[in-house]
Amino acid sequence: MNSSSVSRPQRLVMLTGLTVLVLAPLASAECAWVLWVEEDRLDYTANTRQLVGWTVIQGTTTEAQCQEKMRAQIDGARYAESQPKGQVLYKMLPDGRGINLLFFDTNDPKETANRSQILVYTCLPDTVDPRGPKGK
Repeated sequence: MNSSSVSRPQRLVMLTGLTVLVLAPLASAECAWVLWVEEDRLDYTANTRQLVGWTVIQGTTTEAQCQEKMRAQIDGARYAESQPKGQVLYKMLPDGRGINLLFFDTNDPKETANRSQILVYTCLPDTVDPRGPKGK
């Protein structure tokens, strides 16, 4: 097939198709990232558990930014200024993606925790939802 047998509109269509094929993977590589938190609350006094589930915290443009926001969220939970009366102890989760907060009514070292709050964070591409597929 020589260039004279291909009409100008056909060349334009072929060029457009080639452009889409080349640029599509580049566009999908620039997806946004979302910081999610899963919260689990345990009340030892009332013997209840409340699984709050996954909640969006914030969206970012890059995974590195998302990881930075995650560290800030964990630090914020560790050093929150508006703690309830009594004492709050924390334990970092082994993978570093979360924190377990233990709440005590007093500063008495013999007291046991009356409730806890576990916060697990994750950064995912905006095309992934940790809650799973939506039902129809």
